[in-house]
Amino acid sequence: MEKPFYLNFTGNNIKIAVIDDGYHQTNYENIILLDYKGRSLLCDNDIDIFHGQNCIDIVKQIAPNSIIYSIDARDINIINEMTIIESIELAIKLEVDIINISQGLKHASSELMNVIEKALNKNIIICAAKDSSKIINYPCDYEGVISVDYNKNIEQIIYSDITIQIPSEYIYLDIRNDVIPLTGSSYATSYFTGICSKILEFNPLTTSAGIIELFSKASKKIIEVTKNEITNKAFYLIDNSGFNINEFPEEISNNYKAFYDITNDAFIDLNTKCTINKNDIKDIDIINACNFPINKLKLNYENIKYYGCFKDLENQILESSNHKIREIQVPIISIMSYGCNMDKSNVQIHLSNNFKNNGYNVGNLTYNWTGKLFGYKILNYPTKIEYPQYAYYINNSAYEESINKDILITTIAGSINKGSNDKELGDLVDIFNISLNIDIVILCVSDFVSFYELIESKSEIENNYGAKLFIYVTAKSKNIADHESDVEMIENESENAINFISSEKVKKYKNELEKTFPMNPVFNEEDLYEGKLYKRILEVLS
Repeated sequence: MEKPFYLNFTGNNIKIAVIDDGYHQTNYENIILLDYKGRSLLCDNDIDIFHGQNCIDIVKQIAPNSIIYSIDARDINIINEMTIIESIELAIKLEVDIINISQGLKHASSELMNVIEKALNKNIIICAAKDSSKIINYPCDYEGVISVDYNKNIEQIIYSDITIQIPSEYIYLDIRNDVIPLTGSSYATSYFTGICSKILEFNPLTTSAGIIELFSKASKKIIEVTKNEITNKAFYLIDNSGFNINEFPEEISNNYKAFYDITNDAFIDLNTKCTINKNDIKDIDIINACNFPINKLKLNYENIKYYGCFKDLENQILESSNHKIREIQVPIISIMSYGCNMDKSNVQIHLSNNFKNNGYNVGNLTYNWTGKLFGYKILNYPTKIEYPQYAYYINNSAYEESINKDILITTIAGSINKGSNDKELGDLVDIFNISLNIDIVILCVSDFVSFYELIESKSEIENNYGAKLFIYVTAKSKNIADHESDVEMIENESENAINFISSEKVKKYKNELEKTFPMNPVFNEEDLYEGKLYKRILEVLS
């Protein structure tokens, strides 16, 4: 096997910032000790902390002539978001060539993303450790950052699953001829940081993309998407949310000629609202918004396509999983619910129309196949959530939908209750949180939701997710216990029934919420239709 060209280099004069818990024993030269504020530190051989020490020693083994800035990111022995950000800011001021980060955050942070972009714009290479649990973490999953992990099943450095993977046998300490094997993505990152410094010595203009390309053996696939011309086509909507044909936007007529009225067994022309001849219809699309059993459909048309049937809701995210987390430049509004079938789609449609009618370009993501009629991007509901692939899928879908848009509106399927995971909120909510920087959460509730449950949800959304919470009271009432998600298969038609509470109960519950949560705007359907929700969102975003 041909030896890599960079082996003969030593990282001469390449400046590297290692952000960790400091360096406490002098094993190598050209190591400058600083805290995250930029204050000088001294070695202390009595300190029994070895993580940052080992990371720097590994870098020095690979690149002995590099210059290391050991930045101790601890604040009272804890490394947190603020200290990581300040450490990166310090590294930028020091004009380093490479930043090595072994710590990370679970949730996205706009402040962290901004400082990472600032460093990347200075052509600083950033190597960050992949989380050992294989879920999303930051900054390693930001676009432009080289994420690094170790792999005991390979024999040479490879680029796979958007991560540089280092063979386990490469990672060890050699201190005074005492060889100590090490494992972990932090140490793999330090090893690769040393490799990067060798490559930079060879070519000072090398970029992160150039380094990844060097180690990548994956081929890029180009997918061509063709647009089918649609003529004489009807749609048949299965939905229990009470959509009115008159509420459908004019854009639908570009793709469909008619709407099928199951009650009267007739096709209604979308433009004239009159009945048309069945023989004029060549194709029919069945928009199965609530995953109704398809065996109950009795239409006699050869060219029938089903959208939203359970069998079609498989994970189709492989292409999206080839992308890392990318920053979305527009405000994000996420519509969630406590309970299922809680009017999320209705809120999204009216809110989106409010923005469009006032000149804004709006992007929309939804799990509800009714969105197909409005040109929304439909998300695939996972039969099983796989970290981090599904997070990449959500982020990439949102990123693509946000291009040339002023705002992005998303709905999250099912209920925000815990479900089967060990988090405060449900799996999908957690995925959206770690994938996107959500600005406003609209939480749809009904009178079965206790104030105690809302207080817990409010705390998680505002304190941990950093979003502004709006509350929307719906007249629909479908308790969480009924179904875990909006898209589960309904075997019995009667199970899909939704209870409606009276307008008096809605107003009473809304008034109680306003007293209990004075800092959170509370709205109902009337407010939605009158544009009050839209206007308040504009106030917050401005």
